[in-house]
Amino acid sequence: MKHNTHFKVSAYVKGDKNTPDYYRIHQYLYRLEGEGLRTEFHEMLPAKLYHKYVPIRNHHIVIVVLLFLLVYCRTILSLLKDAILTPDVIVINRRIMPPRALFPVWQLIRYIHRKGTTRIIWDFDDDIVSLGECTSHDFKLLSDYSHHIVVTHEHLASLVIGSNRDKVTILPTTDGDMFHLYKEKEVNCRRLQTLNTGITLVWVATSSNLPFLESVITQLDLAAQTVHRLHGKKLTLQVICNQPLVHHCRHLIVENITWTREKAISGMLGAHIGIMPLTDCEIARGKGGFKLIQYLSVGLPCIGTDIGFNNQVIDSSCGRLIPVNQPTLWTEAIITLANIEMWKTYSHNAYMVWESKFSFKKNLYAWKKMLYA
Repeated sequence: MKHNTHFKVSAYVKGDKNTPDYYRIHQYLYRLEGEGLRTEFHEMLPAKLYHKYVPIRNHHIVIVVLLFLLVYCRTILSLLKDAILTPDVIVINRRIMPPRALFPVWQLIRYIHRKGTTRIIWDFDDDIVSLGECTSHDFKLLSDYSHHIVVTHEHLASLVIGSNRDKVTILPTTDGDMFHLYKEKEVNCRRLQTLNTGITLVWVATSSNLPFLESVITQLDLAAQTVHRLHGKKLTLQVICNQPLVHHCRHLIVENITWTREKAISGMLGAHIGIMPLTDCEIARGKGGFKLIQYLSVGLPCIGTDIGFNNQVIDSSCGRLIPVNQPTLWTEAIITLANIEMWKTYSHNAYMVWESKFSFKKNLYAWKKMLYA
């Protein structure tokens, strides 16, 4: 594996390090900067605008058009620079720009590809066509022009067809920061003290995933009633998201916490059970289970819907999978995992599963191989 002290990477990402892109792209490139790699990040929008206006579709059409033009101009200028200066590698996260890219976006990418001096790595962790982030036409072009395609699991790999399938590497999203903070005895001592009086669930996600949480909120409210009746404990749900959960619950205590990386870490280190509900749809089947993987990395037992990649993350040693047509099992799972002696075992196993299946070191090594190939 060669290491060039002047190795240049040009990374096209949606946002800065305080966005979900961090876990797919930034964290690996930052770690490798000490090994002679130099990265220039091209964000679709400046950080202030990204955090103010994303998701863009929620705003007035005039704002949408203005933001699209800004993204378009920034992307064209970045591609022109790369076409002239030819970095060693271009990394694209999810898409190069919003759907239906205009002239000369694809012409520039094709030119860079045909020069043969820059390799292109394309990474996506959702079914971006079903989500409307990318057209089928653009998806095909990105597949053709990329030298490596990185996805989170087999379902997404199956979306890449023909000879392009040979370019695919499967790398589940993991967290290179949180596991350093998990000191099992110290963290779990605090968790067990609070588990004596109440059970805290944590749900961490972006606002586009709120419908998945809403699909089980009534059942969680009933679970809170049952937990209090049988064990005299309160059930609390921490919703750590860029938008609040708006739902009236009679028994479940809902705490809305505006997402920051620090608040998400604090919430997961203090909670007892991490949850990831889904519904049975194509978008859910494309999900990469990242939040479940984050929960495992800090020894947090998990409950998730048995849809898509969730069943590759959770097993019976570290949590519970809930069939989508049996929502009443959420109550049973919460009560089982919250038993103090059982919880200790599940918590220990959760970290062991993360270390064996979703290790950051393994992912970092895979990125090094692709970058320096």
